[in-house]
Order: sequence, then C-alpha cells, then structure tokens
Amino acid sequence: MKSKQIIIFSLILLTLPMIVGTTLAQTAVAGVTKGEIFDYNYNLAWTSTDQAATPPAIYVQINQTQSIQLKITDVSGSRINIDTVKNYKNGTQDTQSGFINIDTGDIEVSYGNLIISANLNANDKMYPSGGHAVIKDTAMRTYSTGQRETNHYIDESTSQESYQKTEIFFDKAKGVAVNYYSEDRETSDGITTMVIETLTNTNADVWTAASAPTPTATGISPTPTTARTPTATVAAFVFSAVDWLIVIAVIIIVLILIILAWYRRRRKPKTQQTQTTYLGTF
Repeated sequence: MKSKQIIIFSLILLTLPMIVGTTLAQTAVAGVTKGEIFDYNYNLAWTSTDQAATPPAIYVQINQTQSIQLKITDVSGSRINIDTVKNYKNGTQDTQSGFINIDTGDIEVSYGNLIISANLNANDKMYPSGGHAVIKDTAMRTYSTGQRETNHYIDESTSQESYQKTEIFFDKAKGVAVNYYSEDRETSDGITTMVIETLTNTNADVWTAASAPTPTATGISPTPTTARTPTATVAAFVFSAVDWLIVIAVIIIVLILIILAWYRRRRKPKTQQTQTTYLGTF
C-alpha cells in the first residue's frame, strides 16, 4: 500500500517541473494590429579606401530607395501578414506581400525582421521557437510622444578579413523596430570596402499616441508624418505566468484530494460477516 502511494507522489513530483517549464515558457505575442502602418527613412552608403573604385551596380540601384513602409494586413496568432512598400527617389514604388511568424522566426517578406514579439525582456529569444538571437538589454528612448522602453538587439562578428554588425532597437510594447543599422566591412589586398544600411522610423508619434509614455532617458526623435489609424484590432487570449501557476496549483490540489480519497477507501475496514453454526441432530 505505502509503496504504491510513494510511487504516485514521486510521479507527481517528477511531472511538475515539466509542467511548470512548459507553461511558463516564453510566448510570442503580437504587438501590432491589422491596419497599422510603419514608415521608415532609408539610406545605403558604400565607401572604399580605393579612391578609384566605384560602387557596384546593385548598391547604386538599392540606394534609389527613399523610404520603406510596412502595412499590417492581417494578424493571426503569431503570424503577421505584411505588405512592404518601397518608395523610390524617382516617385515610383513597388509592393511585396508576405508574412512573418514572430514565434518561429519564419520571414517571407522584405524587412520582416523589423517586427518581433511584443514585451520581450533582456535575454529573451527574439523568436521563442526558432533561432538563437536574443534581446541584449532594454533601454529608454525618446519619441515625439515621450520616453518609452525599447528592446536592444545587437550581433557582431569579426574575422581577419571582415566585420559585420547588425543593431536594432525595437519598441518594447509594439515589437516594432524604431532604428535599424547594418554594417558590412570587407578587406582584401589592403583595400577596405564598407556598406552601411540604416532605417529610421518616422511615424512613431502616430502609433505610440495611444500608449502612455514611460519615464527615463536617451534616444531618437522620429519625424512626424500623416496620421493613420488602425482599422481593426485582433485580440489574443494568453495566459500569464501567474494564471498558469494558479492552474497548476488547482490541478495539484485535485490530485491530492483524489489520492487521499482513494487511500481512505483502501484503509476502511471491511464489515465482517458473522456465521452462525447450529449444532444438533438432523
């Protein structure tokens, strides 16, 4: 009897860490909503220590981009559908439609890496179920609407002949990039070429207006543009860590009550049947 009880309780104790670990795992939450629009100034710079060198044609073409706009066309769980609109200096534009998955990190649209999960913290994975990129730290930055908390991502790699750096600041509450910086430096035969790509959000005064600014210091001052209002809001039902702890506690209590009831029933003495013996002559 006792050995059975010990086994049952041991199984419960062994299962609890797995339940807690699963339920408290990082969850991707979309901070953007259908209809929102995010505008960026775009710049590409190519330099070389060889004074006679000229930039490759591909960079000349890319540098014709004046601005980039991300339009949120749909939000379903961790999948966000986006139209990426490139506006060129000659007045033309083109649009690419695709999606990103802020949980797995699948990106099938240009500049989809400018949107990640909302409300991440230092050391959280940028994509909870994919990749190894993590948020380095959080920092306060200045918007036209006040100061807000941002998530800071940075990745650097250096070799004998190259240096690469990508640095992005995301608005924490929205999961949207406010600054993007990419540097690629190559050295060959004593000649160093460098390509720097930057994007800076220009309409943060619109999409931060509905949220209360958070106090503290340092950052960017985006340039205001024409206001746009989201056409719809998609709400997701997400358990918080506290909610999951309550659920786990209830499950444990129910299991304990069931085990106690079973134990008492097993210990209840059986009613002894009395048997009367008649002695005599038949």
